[in-house]
Amino acid sequence: MSVPRYSIDFSSIGKVEDQSIMKKVLIVTGGSRGIGHATSLAAAEAGWDVCVNYVSNKIRADETVARIEAIGKRAIAVQADINNEQEVIRLFETCADELGEVTGVVNSAGIVEPYCRVDELKYDEIVPLININVVAMMIVTREAIK
Repeated sequence: MSVPRYSIDFSSIGKVEDQSIMKKVLIVTGGSRGIGHATSLAAAEAGWDVCVNYVSNKIRADETVARIEAIGKRAIAVQADINNEQEVIRLFETCADELGEVTGVVNSAGIVEPYCRVDELKYDEIVPLININVVAMMIVTREAIK
């Protein structure tokens, strides 16, 4: 399978004068599917070790890890629901323990369902959208800058 058509430039992320002092360790939430998968592969091509976060599809996550390792970079798959604060904390701890200090994060996990017009959304459909697409991203970002 070829890398999807997304073009992602990681060359300027984490720029420091002496690249040898910064280890490139990236967490990609939703890193086993779609844009997250493409981001994980592009990051590996750019020299990053990658923590592929997934919530339920271990097979896809393991396939992404295998492709990253074939590129010559280190990778791990970590199951964590980013809608759960304790799981996000565990995600960062696991990544740091196995790959080293996290120096980058890509928030790629998210949901778009239900597919309908905004004026047709019910309250119980809006809450999960906000929790995953806004609150969870803030929790991940908070952990990244600690």
